[in-house]
Amino acid sequence: YIPELIFANYMTSAIMMIVKGKVSGTHGYGVKLSSSFSSKSIIEIVNKGKYYKQVFEKNLFKINAPSIKEVGSDSKEYVKITLYPDYARFGYSDGMSDDMYKVFKQRVYESSATTNKNLSVHLNKTKVPFKDFKVFVNYLLMMTISLYMKIQMKTGNMRCLNSGEFEQVSFVNKTFTIRGGTHVDYITG
Repeated sequence: YIPELIFANYMTSAIMMIVKGKVSGTHGYGVKLSSSFSSKSIIEIVNKGKYYKQVFEKNLFKINAPSIKEVGSDSKEYVKITLYPDYARFGYSDGMSDDMYKVFKQRVYESSATTNKNLSVHLNKTKVPFKDFKVFVNYLLMMTISLYMKIQMKTGNMRCLNSGEFEQVSFVNKTFTIRGGTHVDYITG
């Protein structure tokens, strides 16, 4: 089935953007790697009147057969991915550390801010509180004392002067660019 190919098989397109050693747009490796490092992952899809559910276990070593049911053509279409990280694999006996949770939470928030506004993103069954980049920027600014801010929505850039030092947060093609780039240079130049 196509969902199994997309979510569980390491087959990717040769189309990748490699700039200065950074790879972006790997056509599905993110979800496959997330499943590889999960004790269990569940994919649920409703599309064209059908409900598809498949469970992958033991870091993708066990791929269960999918369950496919008719749900009616008027059913709301969605894709739901549920992951249960394999904490023991990373040396966490009691679940993830607070710092690792913050990293995951930040990535989920970034995903919500940089995807379609109609997409509903949840973390631990709680809906992420924003759906667009501007609201995400405001969230980031609430976490720091900001003196100056400039937003250019077209390229998705933010700059602020915080304690006299320049910091940037930027995304290009929905990929976080931790070190900025020419798009940030253009804004700050």
